[in-house]
Amino acid sequence: MSEPPFAEPVPIPEEDAVDLYAALYRRFGVSTYAEIPATQYEAVMNYLRDLWKRATTGITPEQKSLF
Repeated sequence: MSEPPFAEPVPIPEEDAVDLYAALYRRFGVSTYAEIPATQYEAVMNYLRDLWKRATTGITPEQKSLF
């Protein structure tokens, strides 16, 4: 079962919100949530859930091989 499109927002510090917008811009090429096409809703939600999981469980991104 998927979440409703307009779930109750979770309050976060402003500097973290800026980081989220920057991450969405880098990943999906959008400057605001309003620019996210409905066809990408699930992908964006999965991405945000992954960021939330990493932030709340202490999981850090792995360093990929540079060579």
